[in-house]
Amino acid sequence: MSRGTTTAALLAVLVALGAYIWFVERGREPVNPDAKPKVFPTLQADQVEELKVTSSKGETTALKKENGMWHVTAPISAEADTVETMAIPSGLASLEEQRVVEEQASDLAAFGLAPPRITVEFRTAGHAAQRLEFGEKTPTGGDVYARLGDSTRVFLVPAWLDSTFDRGTFDLRNKGVLKLDHSKVDGVQVVAAGRTIGFARREDRWRMTAPTDLRADDGVVSSLLSRVANAQMKAIVAQEATDLAQYGLAPAAFTVNLDAGSARSLLIGSTTADGLRYAKDASRPMVFTIDATIAADLNKAPDDFRPKDLFEFRSFTGRRFEVTRDGVTLVFERRKGEGENALEKWTQ
Repeated sequence: MSRGTTTAALLAVLVALGAYIWFVERGREPVNPDAKPKVFPTLQADQVEELKVTSSKGETTALKKENGMWHVTAPISAEADTVETMAIPSGLASLEEQRVVEEQASDLAAFGLAPPRITVEFRTAGHAAQRLEFGEKTPTGGDVYARLGDSTRVFLVPAWLDSTFDRGTFDLRNKGVLKLDHSKVDGVQVVAAGRTIGFARREDRWRMTAPTDLRADDGVVSSLLSRVANAQMKAIVAQEATDLAQYGLAPAAFTVNLDAGSARSLLIGSTTADGLRYAKDASRPMVFTIDATIAADLNKAPDDFRPKDLFEFRSFTGRRFEVTRDGVTLVFERRKGEGENALEKWTQ
């Protein structure tokens, strides 16, 4: 074979190889040799519609998604904490096997899987429920032993995700003290130590109505309202409290009445041993604890809610002002300069 023929043949092979790479391989995802296999390769977090979580403390919580919102269905019926709950499907969808420990484990107890320390069951639309069990951490603490369903195949998953799945009922429920939109509140009343301070929203401005009628500091009142409306439970003390006096709630140390179309009241009682405050939504039987610092906001005197500015004048709203000194008056006005696109400026 001549040198020209050999060159032509090699060129033809090179062209064919290049064409194969261009038309076939270019559409493929690059292979990452360090990538770990997913525990649930096809799972999408938003496809999960039901969850059942058994924590390391033995507490089982069932949740269901309805109209895009998660709800706790057992052992209580309550709105779920969106952030805490959605972290579980997201964790399942991204969970990777670090390595397989045993394909056919004969002693699951050796890995803390008989019984499992944590169990997560989930279901997607149109599919049967799947279960993932977590055992003990490895001796180094970097991974956790796990298995799927009733399989004897034991593998490792990252230990840092352990807290994502080890959630109790209180962790997964909505911990909001009052369910209301504080932007719609147009009346606030704080009763403490026999003293009542009242506020009313009038034309988007707050005004004190008790113990006297005067303009209130919008920022201070709004801050107080935000603290109350966004308060979170720290723990539930009693689901069905009958003796409120033991919590300092009969009578309450502080009572906050809110008017947002319908009346809502928050009762705050005595201080707990760990520095929190007992509290109760007047419309619900449970007693819970909240951050004690809210009491400091409620214990303010009426003068603390009065505006400290001498005038309501602001540089961006004022149009004219006069300064008189030693019989001489200077007048300043905001005027628009000449020209279609001229800006306003202060002129003496």
